[in-house]
Amino acid sequence: MAVGLAEDEARTFYVIQLDVVLSSLCTAAVSLRLAARWKGKAKFGWDDGFIVASLLLFYGMVACSVLRMYQRVRRDIMRC
Repeated sequence: MAVGLAEDEARTFYVIQLDVVLSSLCTAAVSLRLAARWKGKAKFGWDDGFIVASLLLFYGMVACSVLRMYQRVRRDIMRC
């Protein structure tokens, strides 16, 4: 059963919205942790470095996901 263009676009925008929400939650969590470390006068350790690195890798994954969804919709529109 073929998926219609409207359903495919809806799924694409759902994935993009999910990416934005999860990115916001992850950014808020990491920011709160780093702010707590800074305010508590605790040293920044290797674990904080790994958290920031993983957040940057997550941003890269989200960018790839959004670009893939954009290409998918664009390819389907060109077929019509």
